[in-house]
Amino acid sequence: MSVLMRIAPSVKLAAVPVRKTAAATLRPACFSTAARQEKGPIEVTKETLKKADRVVSDAAVKGIETGQKATHKIKDTFDAATGKAGSYAKKGTKDVEYKTRDLADETKEEADEWTGKA
Repeated sequence: MSVLMRIAPSVKLAAVPVRKTAAATLRPACFSTAARQEKGPIEVTKETLKKADRVVSDAAVKGIETGQKATHKIKDTFDAATGKAGSYAKKGTKDVEYKTRDLADETKEEADEWTGKA
């Protein structure tokens, strides 16, 4: 038998002889083999903590996923902006290069005029 038996009154009756003149006294038996259905404070606390842990974990995972989505959106936006800025920068660099060449040519022509080689 299991050590964890529940002690409860049963419907079994035991006849105890008292005196010859008295009727038999009925006593209930005090042992039962029914499984214990009640939860103790430890089990209730464990279940409560497991539920709380699950709620916190779910919230943390949701927060991490939201952060990852935001990171990807920012990265995509930054890459798009950088691509546009890069194309503008290349165009601007070419424009500056052409202007510099034009100014260099003009300066050379003026220098030739002043020196008399024209």
